[in-house]
Amino acid sequence: MPAGGPARPFHAAREPGRPGEQGMVPALTEKEAPEAGYGWFETRELAGLRLHVLTTRKFKLETARVAIRLPLVREHVTANALVPMVLRRGTRRLPTLQAIARHLESLYGARLSVDVGKVGDTHVIELRGETVADAHLPGWRPGTRQLEALLRLLFEMWLDPARGPEGRLRDEYVVQEREILRRRIEGIINNKRQYAVHRLMEEMFAGRPFALHRLGRLEDLPALDGRALDEAYRSRILGARADLLVVSSAPADDVAALARRVLDEVGWRPADGRLDEIAQAGPAQDGAPPERGDPRVVTETQPVRQAVLALGYRTPVRFASPDYPALVVCNGVLGGFPHSKLFVHVRERNSLAYFVYSRLESSHGALLVSAGVDPGLKDRAVAIIGEQLEAVRRGEIEPDEMEATRRALVRRWRVDEDDPNALIDHYLVGLVNGRQRPLGELIDQVARVGRDEIVAVARTVRADTFYFLTASEPAAPDASEGQPVASRGEGAS
Repeated sequence: MPAGGPARPFHAAREPGRPGEQGMVPALTEKEAPEAGYGWFETRELAGLRLHVLTTRKFKLETARVAIRLPLVREHVTANALVPMVLRRGTRRLPTLQAIARHLESLYGARLSVDVGKVGDTHVIELRGETVADAHLPGWRPGTRQLEALLRLLFEMWLDPARGPEGRLRDEYVVQEREILRRRIEGIINNKRQYAVHRLMEEMFAGRPFALHRLGRLEDLPALDGRALDEAYRSRILGARADLLVVSSAPADDVAALARRVLDEVGWRPADGRLDEIAQAGPAQDGAPPERGDPRVVTETQPVRQAVLALGYRTPVRFASPDYPALVVCNGVLGGFPHSKLFVHVRERNSLAYFVYSRLESSHGALLVSAGVDPGLKDRAVAIIGEQLEAVRRGEIEPDEMEATRRALVRRWRVDEDDPNALIDHYLVGLVNGRQRPLGELIDQVARVGRDEIVAVARTVRADTFYFLTASEPAAPDASEGQPVASRGEGAS
């Protein structure tokens, strides 16, 4: 249930279809409105493991994720990114990828993966799995046998990985995965849009943890042999205080009892006194946003055919702030969607950009604008982007823009409600930021945001750093990154 009382129907928060207020955009349908009493995760403590369960019969899958939150630290970031890739290679019971694949087939096509992410100043190591629920197997009754098998495999990856004769992580797995990680880091530069945003983050947050890439640094890789990575695993990953997130049809107490039993069988020993020695990640820390003034400009040249602009703005409004829903709508009006001001004015009316959008980095209160333009039109594009932000600050927002933005946000979150992993992602962002925002609550809050709230939050946005990736000389004919493409709003965080 949303904080502050039961959710009121979204469609009751406005007068549908009134000309001049709603324009030609129809009101939300019943399907788009939130269901009353939308559930969210329940938390249980399991002696060092925090269990978060969302109980729902909406899905035919059991979904589980072990998430280990660590501080983003320059000395550890690369090893932390490599460890889960090695853990995925095998466990003591299933020591090869082939053995794991056969086991997943026996679980009716269960899936297993690992990932490493970055939320604010927190590095998140994730072991993920999903399998079909018992109730949807032929001849089976509702139960937790499939979930038990999935949890056992995840816990074994985390706590009991495959080891070599020396008792440490297998050297051949470390060498192979290190090479894969090297190629992934080197590949960042090949996607110019992502590379430009990455470079903007490096410049905008220079000297701070958030400047680090989630995959780490190339220069760290040569030193990461089997012995060094095993030390990183034992000192920071094995026995760390972790979060287990589960989306299941089983009640939270049943999942807690099951998880505790499987942990005991795998050999989890949380009371070994090391939990307090392992640094825990906290909310992102930043200084105050800059006062009004010219942004710092960074220009980099490469043999590219189109320039990529990555413009960084900062605001004191964060994910946990009361004004966060207004910031989400503000970003949507400015550049989160194809109907937004940036797309309409920069791309459609002035034909300046191959793509253009804005998005939020909500843990740090950063608003990022990205655009691909002809190098000779860079200054004109920057000027129009600034004009559109000023228009939002002056309250020049048409009713159609407001309504289309609300509808687009609601539809995006409705899609997320149909994806167990997207629900877990939203919950993890709340865990890191110390404030949960269930999707039903966000939908209700966005419905209440008016023009005055958007103007107020837009006036807190300050230009911080502008990064330009452009050509130093005429590009080679085979420069690869750029044909004009439609903007895809990555919008509201």
